[in-house]
Parts: sequence; structure tokens; C-alpha cells
Amino acid sequence: VLDLAKNGGSDRVRNAAYRALPNVARTELFADLLDLIPAAGIRRVIMDAQQNIRPLQSAIIHTVQNSPQPEAQIERLILRYHQEPDSVKQHYFFIFSEVGDPQTLAIVTEAAFGHADQSMRGAAIASLTQWASADAMPALIQLSRLKNQDYGSAGDVFRESIVRGLIRLIGRSDFPAEQKVLLLRDLFDNVTDTDHKRQ
Repeated sequence: VLDLAKNGGSDRVRNAAYRALPNVARTELFADLLDLIPAAGIRRVIMDAQQNIRPLQSAIIHTVQNSPQPEAQIERLILRYHQEPDSVKQHYFFIFSEVGDPQTLAIVTEAAFGHADQSMRGAAIASLTQWASADAMPALIQLSRLKNQDYGSAGDVFRESIVRGLIRLIGRSDFPAEQKVLLLRDLFDNVTDTDHKRQ
């Protein structure tokens, strides 16, 4: 399957191979799967890139979560991330959100707060909103307190994503009901758009 994902003769064959990756992912294939990220993210056809990157990310997440040494796999993942250009780095963020490591959270948080590239920043924010645990809540709360102009031209889109992500994480958290109410009240106090308040 890996060979077909890399060198399949047609787009149809390669796309089918990418979709099959989560079913064949094993720890020993971890490095090979990482090698596929740049190609999956910049395929000639944008729709193919969108279809192929998610199953590849899922396969990588599976290898990390089922590894006898997940910490070592995360270290390798972070090392590869730092070697990639920004156009590829953003495809690591969803993986980081699922493995939920403090180091990966720090990387994504830094990109969400201050990256100059809007696409990179948007991918980081989206990743925080989908974080596997409530650990991303402090960063999202801080982001929710920024003004639209602090996000540049994509302010409305970013803020909507942040609000939805916070509501999701607060709802799924183990916090007592009283604390959830306080967190939601704080969120709504910092949201000026009435459409966001209706969520």
C-alpha cells in the first residue's frame, strides 16, 4: 500500500492507497508514513490533497498511539516537523492534537498566537479546537480574548472556530457544572458578535 501511495500509476490508485493507510499502519512504518506527508499535502489536484492527508494523518496517529514507546515516536514527529517548510508543517497540527503531548501543544499554541502566515495560523487554531483533551483550553481562552483585528483579515473566521472549540472542550471536560458555567460566561463576555453568543 505504501508503494502505491508513493508511486501508484494513476490518481485513482494513489487515492485508494491513501485511504487504506489507516488499516495497514504499524509502528515500524512510522518513518515511511512521515515521508508521505509532503506529497499528500501538495498533490496536483487540491481535492486529492484534502482526501489523502486525513487518512495519512490517521495512520500516523495510530502508529504513535499503539507504539510501545509513544514518547519516542512523538520526539521523532517533532523533529520532522521542525525540518519541514510551513506549507507542510501545518499538516502536522491535526496529528499533534490527537497525540495530545505537552510539547506538541506548545508548538501549536505558538503558531496560533503569532505565526505570520494566515494559513499556518488558521491550521494551528483549528488544531487547538480539536485537541483530544482539555489541555488546550487555556490557550483557546487567551485567543478568545483577542480582538478581531489581532487576527488580521481572517479575524471573524478564526474567532468563530475558537468559540466553537471552547464550547466543545468545556462541554466534554470533567469540570463541575458550576465551573463550566463560569467558563462559558467568561467566554461569552469576551465575544462581541451576537451570532457567536447564540452558539
